[in-house]
Amino acid sequence: MEISKVFIVKPEETAEFVGSGGLQVLATPMLIAYIENVCFEWLENELQDNETSVGVHIEVSHLKPTKVSEKVNIVVDIIEKTDRKATFECAAFQGEELIGTANHKRVIVDQSSFLKKL
Repeated sequence: MEISKVFIVKPEETAEFVGSGGLQVLATPMLIAYIENVCFEWLENELQDNETSVGVHIEVSHLKPTKVSEKVNIVVDIIEKTDRKATFECAAFQGEELIGTANHKRVIVDQSSFLKKL
């Protein structure tokens, strides 16, 4: 099942601001955060009250720059889900233009058991 969510690039999400580069364009770490957010929200609807999901792997290609105030539409499709793992295929668009792709894996955990590991 495919879902999407639109983000508007904020000044504090630029490469210059987060320190991943020197330009005022969407930072790759923020693109990753957008992608993880949509995948996280997708899974939240599938989990028990005591469960959550954590990102464990992401392979991303950031293909084109995006300036502040532009809209970025993240589209994710789950390609595999088991009781404990989920894998998503993800794409980021500015308008009709593809600006990024990713493959993202999340693990489903019991919240209290997970936090006890800290």
